[in-house]
Amino acid sequence: MKPERLFSKFHLPIASWLILANAFAITSCSNAPSRPGILLSRSAGSDELGKDNKNKDGPEDLGADESQDLSQIKVAAPLRKLTNTEYTNTIKDLFGEPASLNHTFIKESSSSIFPFPNRATEQTVPALLANQYLAAAEKIADTVVKTNLASVLSCMPAKGEEECAKTFIKEMGAKAFRRPVSDEQMTLLFSIWSAGRKAADFNKGVEWVLTAMLQMPEFLYHLESGSEPVAEGVTKLDSYDMASRLSYFILGTMPDAALMTAAKEGKLTQTSEIEAQAERLLKLPQAKATVERFHIQWMGMESIETLDRDATTFTGFSPLVASAMREEVRAFVSDVVFEGDGKIKSLFGSRYTYLNSTLGDYYGIKGLSSKFEKIEESRLGGRPAAGLLTMGGVLALRASRFATSPTIRGAFVRSSILCQPLPAPPPDAVFMLPEQKANQTRRQLVEMHASSQACVGCHRLMDPIGLGLEGFDAGGRHRSQENGQKIDVSVDVEPIG
Repeated sequence: MKPERLFSKFHLPIASWLILANAFAITSCSNAPSRPGILLSRSAGSDELGKDNKNKDGPEDLGADESQDLSQIKVAAPLRKLTNTEYTNTIKDLFGEPASLNHTFIKESSSSIFPFPNRATEQTVPALLANQYLAAAEKIADTVVKTNLASVLSCMPAKGEEECAKTFIKEMGAKAFRRPVSDEQMTLLFSIWSAGRKAADFNKGVEWVLTAMLQMPEFLYHLESGSEPVAEGVTKLDSYDMASRLSYFILGTMPDAALMTAAKEGKLTQTSEIEAQAERLLKLPQAKATVERFHIQWMGMESIETLDRDATTFTGFSPLVASAMREEVRAFVSDVVFEGDGKIKSLFGSRYTYLNSTLGDYYGIKGLSSKFEKIEESRLGGRPAAGLLTMGGVLALRASRFATSPTIRGAFVRSSILCQPLPAPPPDAVFMLPEQKANQTRRQLVEMHASSQACVGCHRLMDPIGLGLEGFDAGGRHRSQENGQKIDVSVDVEPIG
């Protein structure tokens, strides 16, 4: 079975792809932490998402139960913190780009199983990060007040400082917290302003309030209040919750004025309005960056520049090549989603890629320019093109420094793409392969290792997929032979289930 055929049954249009991607980014094929759930409700008489009668390729392709009442779907709602990217984007939208925005936060946790930085259980705030949030808040507040106070004030302090302070707190708080400021928040923040005013002047009070706002949970976390409880531990999203979900999912930043207006009017509990807002947001430039970033993280490409390969075995591999591999994925994804049909099938089956001369030379493809361009498979000199799983960086990341790893590649496809949980290895499992002989292929070595009764149960799920990708070496280059023997990529893949 050829690797490009693995995904031939998936035909999702862009709207359905977004729903799938949202769910994947939240769960990444794993159980979410236990927390009160959210009810995804629909208004009476509304159409089901993805069922516009114009599209033959809907969620049913993924095995959806047509009899299920979609108005009663309950999903876990773990408390998530703003990612570093979301924090930076939100600050830019609040204040423009103050010079103090050049902050540094500790690296976010991710793994091969969950490559995204928003896993709630990993989003802890150690003392170092808390101090970094404090330092960033102080610098941003100081810069805004000294250089761009007019951007956060819609009133004139000279006409009444206390009233102007309350107006500032109400307006800035609604933006920073992504919902109206509560009476309790107003009392707290006004007391902070009063203390700053007493210590210095009106501006110092504003600076202290901004410093406080940027450290409050309402800013740093995706807090969801819900509109009403519908069962024990279950509540409905309100319009402000939905505005934030839409904006951070599609744009990676806070809701804009149009979304906040729709939330204020209570429109974002209606499926038609949610769809309309999503379509609007998808046309904004930030949406493209968010979609590209999602796929870069999904494929693990954020770490590609640090990839180490044996210089003797993989001549020509360098940080510059690794960076080009990342760009290959980004440019390809952008083309499929925003210029192409936006289907999962195209992500994993398109017969073209994007290359420049740096990556082309490494792959052995000559005559390319220094700029990335779309290259059809017919111009790749025999290198197969079948979407993301035939891209050098994606494959090189799932290998050792010296040799391929069919098991790691297969495990990646099973767990991170097909979302199939893999059983844990037995306690006495041997993870190190024996030394590969001079006339032996990797396939022969892996099949011999996995033939024991203790190993076959797991390896039959992973190895065949990885063996189907043995036409690419550990550096991501195409090959037809290994140690003088022709590489066999024919496999029988176990079905999902």
